[in-house]
Amino acid sequence: ADDTITAEDGNIEFNSGNSTYVTGEQEGTFTANAGIQFTSLDGSLDVLAASANSFVRFISLGGMLISSTGNDLSPDDAIVLEAANNIEFGTVDTETIAINSIDRVIVGNYSRPVITFNAAGSEEQMGFTIVSDGGIISDTEAEFISDIGGDLLVDTQLGISSLNYGPATFTTIG
Repeated sequence: ADDTITAEDGNIEFNSGNSTYVTGEQEGTFTANAGIQFTSLDGSLDVLAASANSFVRFISLGGMLISSTGNDLSPDDAIVLEAANNIEFGTVDTETIAINSIDRVIVGNYSRPVITFNAAGSEEQMGFTIVSDGGIISDTEAEFISDIGGDLLVDTQLGISSLNYGPATFTTIG
């Protein structure tokens, strides 16, 4: 049989001097008309799906905010996304993904992954744009290859400088 705990006009409060466990053999559901809050005053909050083929979903019909409000005095004052396989942002219907960092956005600071950008575009719309208020540096330990299907336009305000420690070859065919 099912058990129901109901408060007609007030709150229901559970207090435990130690740990509290709620276990459901099938499913567990928490429902509230005004919101649900899980708070850990002196530790971490873990959401765990313990099965190897399980999936954790956070779904909102409105917005969703993931916030770390640490005081920046600890390396743990951060939001960390870790995955044994893939981390994906956006879906087919996602219009814009914005990363608005105050200081830096760093990819591969420790792991040095292979990074691939696949961008759409057409003759009327640029597919990939880089805009910088400062300079742009490209530093590679190997070849820098640019395979362009159309024209290469270099538009500078002051000139072009090239420093080569080996031969420079420009070949035109056509």
